[in-house]
Amino acid sequence: ATQDGVPFTHSSNLTSALHAAMERFASTGPFDRLTQLSAWVRSRLRAAGYTIIAPDAHAAPAVITTALPRTISSVSVGSALEEAGYFISYLSSYFLRRNWIQISLMSEYPREILESMLGLLDRMCSRK
Repeated sequence: ATQDGVPFTHSSNLTSALHAAMERFASTGPFDRLTQLSAWVRSRLRAAGYTIIAPDAHAAPAVITTALPRTISSVSVGSALEEAGYFISYLSSYFLRRNWIQISLMSEYPREILESMLGLLDRMCSRK
């Protein structure tokens, strides 16, 4: 305390992990890929007739929120996607009141996985 320092030893594992993460994102490459993938998902959803909540100019690229028609339950869609191994956000009271679902691109996803998830979403919503 008298030296105005940290009163404990920092974890070298956490410090190394932080350093590795900072090195990985030192270039804009990962962010550019995320922005491109987000634009592709958004255009795919719009082409299928979904309403994207946030305008692209104001949206975070990693988060895509869409409104489902009132005739389609966001809970049934979210549950079915979850059973198929795709975890989206849909259970918050805020989303439930609005019948919204949210796709988060917070990790690296190959386009093929997202294409499969979007195909399943289309099949579920077109059957109802």
